[in-house]
Amino acid sequence: MSRHATRRQKILSDHFFKSLFLGINLIPGKITQFFKTLVLDTVATREREGIIRPDLLHLLIQAKKGTLHEEDSAEGQKGAKINDEDIIAQSLQFFLAGFDTSSTLMSFVSYLLAIHPDVQTRLQEEIDKTLKKHDGKFTYEMVHSMKYLDMVVSETLRLYPPAAAVGRVCVKNYTLKSDPPLELRPGDDIMIPVYGLQHDPNYFPDPERFDPERFSDDNKHNINPMTYIPFGLGPRSCIGNRFALMETKSLLAHLLSRFSVKVISKTPIPIKVIQKGFNVTAEGGFWLGLEKRIT
Repeated sequence: MSRHATRRQKILSDHFFKSLFLGINLIPGKITQFFKTLVLDTVATREREGIIRPDLLHLLIQAKKGTLHEEDSAEGQKGAKINDEDIIAQSLQFFLAGFDTSSTLMSFVSYLLAIHPDVQTRLQEEIDKTLKKHDGKFTYEMVHSMKYLDMVVSETLRLYPPAAAVGRVCVKNYTLKSDPPLELRPGDDIMIPVYGLQHDPNYFPDPERFDPERFSDDNKHNINPMTYIPFGLGPRSCIGNRFALMETKSLLAHLLSRFSVKVISKTPIPIKVIQKGFNVTAEGGFWLGLEKRIT
C-alpha cells in the first residue's frame, strides 16, 4: 500500500490515498471533502489554541513543522516535512484501516468461536476470571492481560489476514535464490502474498486448522516472524493495527461476557473466503446467532 511513502523516504500518503487528490474519485467526493474539512479544521484549532495530544494527528503536525524527532532516522531523512494533503491522507488511512480491519476481524473471530465451542468456552472462562479480578470493570489493562484472547485473535489473523497481499518497492539490488534466480532492482514493485505465506504448511503445520495454541508462550517462538505478517511488516506496516486489535479484543470481551456465539441454519461451514477490494472477507457475509449466557 505505502509505495509512494517508501519512495519518498518520509511519512507521506500511500499511493492509493494520494490518488484521491489527483482527480481519481476512488471515494465519493462528499466523503472526501467532509474528511478534508474535518482534519484541516482540527489541525487549525490545535495550532491556534496550542492543543497537544498524544495521538497520530499530533505526530503528523510535528512532521509538517519539521519538529518530529526520529532517533533512528537514516542520514538524509531527518527533518523531512509533510504537507496538509499528506496529513489528510494519513488520517483517512488510519480511520479506514482501523474501522474496516476491526469489523472483519471481529466477524471472523466470532465465526471461528461458533464452530469451535471448546475454544469459546475456554475464552469465556478467561474473561470471567479476569473480570472478577478487576472488580467487573473493563479497562485497557484488563483486556491487554488476557493471553488466551490474544492467542485466539492472533490465530484468526493467521487464517484470515486483513489483506491477501501487501505491496512494497525494492530499494536496493537483491537476488532471490529461486530457479532461475530472480533479480530485483531499485524501483521494482513487489507483492508479498500474505495469505499464501500464512497458509504454507512449511511454516504452519496443518495450516487450515484453527489452533490458537500456535501462539502460546511455549509455541510462538517456533513461528518465523517473516511468515506471519497480517498487518505487514516494518515502518510501512498497517497504521491502524494497534487500534484494530484493541477495539476487537474489547468488543469480544464485552460480548462473550454476556453471550455465546452460535451456529445457525444459515451459517456456512466451511466458510468461503473471497477478496473484496483490498480486504479478505466471507462470501455472502457472516451469519451467526447469539445466546444469552446464564451466570
